[in-house]
Amino acid sequence: TAQQIMVDQITNIEETQKTLATRLESQEGLMEKVLHQIDHLRSILYERTNFLDEKIEKAYEYFNKIYSKN
Repeated sequence: TAQQIMVDQITNIEETQKTLATRLESQEGLMEKVLHQIDHLRSILYERTNFLDEKIEKAYEYFNKIYSKN
């Protein structure tokens, strides 16, 4: 009976390890997805920042021309 208890415990440990491995794989997939989304967001923010920077630069030049004529 002691052997059977040990076999049952080892079986439970193996099942737990398989479950953990599956959960870790799932976690890795989710982390990759989140990292991809963060990279995408970062690129969008970079593009938008550059766009706004150009707009502000043009507006500054425009106002500078107006005020320098007066």
